[in-house]
Amino acid sequence: MSLYVLDRIDDAVSLMRSLLFPFSAWLWLKLTVVLAFVGTASGGGSSLSVVSNVPSFGASLSEVPGGTVSLPGRIPEGALLVGAIAVALVVVLGLVVGYVGAVMEFVWLSALREQELSLRAAFGRSLRRGWRLFAFRFVLGAIGVLSVAATVGLLLWPELSALAAGDGIELGASLFGRGLLAVTVAGVVIAVVGLLHGTTTEFVAPIMLLEDVGTVEGWRRFYPTLREDIVQYVAYLGVAFVLRVLTAAGAGTVVTVVVTAVSIPFALAGVVLLAGAFAAGGLSPATLAIGVPLLILYLAVVACCSAAVFVPVRAFHRYHGLLVLGDTNDRFDVLAERRADLGPDFES
Repeated sequence: MSLYVLDRIDDAVSLMRSLLFPFSAWLWLKLTVVLAFVGTASGGGSSLSVVSNVPSFGASLSEVPGGTVSLPGRIPEGALLVGAIAVALVVVLGLVVGYVGAVMEFVWLSALREQELSLRAAFGRSLRRGWRLFAFRFVLGAIGVLSVAATVGLLLWPELSALAAGDGIELGASLFGRGLLAVTVAGVVIAVVGLLHGTTTEFVAPIMLLEDVGTVEGWRRFYPTLREDIVQYVAYLGVAFVLRVLTAAGAGTVVTVVVTAVSIPFALAGVVLLAGAFAAGGLSPATLAIGVPLLILYLAVVACCSAAVFVPVRAFHRYHGLLVLGDTNDRFDVLAERRADLGPDFES
């Protein structure tokens, strides 16, 4: 049986080239903005390897040293309030960025499909689909976080309560074993959530774009194809992971060089600010008013530079997944017009 994931590597490269060349700085810039929000897809090891290591660790529990540890003291109430406000701000910012990123997923798909991009128009068309995808991701992430939190709470509640009260906790085999079990369960949950998140992005989002349906309905329509061609998708999972590692290594080297060059003027500005702060006897409101926006600007520039370098890499991987999806079910072929443009040898 032919594996689409292997057959379509060269085709994905061809589509990436036709999107980005002849070179257009304006198109590349717009794609960079899109990818800065979409973000780089995360990867990880197999959850089975985590679970399989539990017995070997469990056999050595008797060797765990004992002892007592405690926090230096109770956490000040003011610190808790400041921490809570900071966490709330980070959560709100994360939700906003998460929604915009979900919208940009469909902007990115539209650009790959049409090989051109009107950013404002594509963003406006994708608001409703982005909301559906964002809601699914939010619920999926919340389930994952609550599952991990519940597991940690159930297994380590006595120790967590003692630390919160400022008391010490006893180290030993029992705590080590329960901690190891909590880490194992958390690893399995993260692996499952990551797999569902990645599959939704790679294969369900294109169906949402084509058939104008929600995420759950997209999954209902995709699942029969996934079940019938499970070998193709398992092969895609393995081969795509290897390709991502290889391409990330090459692009990462370029990113390191670019970010190092970009960091020089920001580093010089930071040195000047710190020197001024030391001369003034400490950090002043004026220093913070300049330093914080400068740090935010630096992080934004680094994110954009990284996204710009990864534009061809991300285009290649996304085209690869879309080709496999279209090969397993031509009803979901987002690239039907692109196949026709590249000739009969390319068509499925």
